[in-house]
Amino acid sequence: MKIRLGIMVAVIFLSGCASGPQFSEVPPSKDYAVLYVYRPYQFVGGGIQPVLRINGLKISKVLDGGYTAVKLEPGKHNLKLHSAAALAPESSQPFYSINLKVKAKQELYFRWVNNLEGIYGGVYADISNEYGFVEKSQAADEIKETKYIGSEQNGIITGL
Repeated sequence: MKIRLGIMVAVIFLSGCASGPQFSEVPPSKDYAVLYVYRPYQFVGGGIQPVLRINGLKISKVLDGGYTAVKLEPGKHNLKLHSAAALAPESSQPFYSINLKVKAKQELYFRWVNNLEGIYGGVYADISNEYGFVEKSQAADEIKETKYIGSEQNGIITGL
């Protein structure tokens, strides 16, 4: 019984980690901008797996230690994050939404980080989330340590 419980806990924790190929840059083009959404590896909060949507299209979950690169047609786009977890479905209402106007050859970096605020009674952890756009200079060292998550959308995402 203890072994089964241990295996279940391990599966839950590992399901929240990215396992694809190491980060590889997608060169921007005259036809599109590139949006990187990444999450540096942290043991804390790995079960939290927000869902990324752009213009209503599901792109991917934002997994611990992972990144995805999305090609965006120049113009207006809407980025949303919806709550989800390893064993919980995606919420219908986003907790984050922003409208973007992108240009061809532009590179954007969106970063998600969990912060451990404290542990109470040895069982309860208070975790806060920090997310938003960062400069390429800040993203450069962090993103190279991430692994590709994948995307449910291939090709260039058209604008609104």
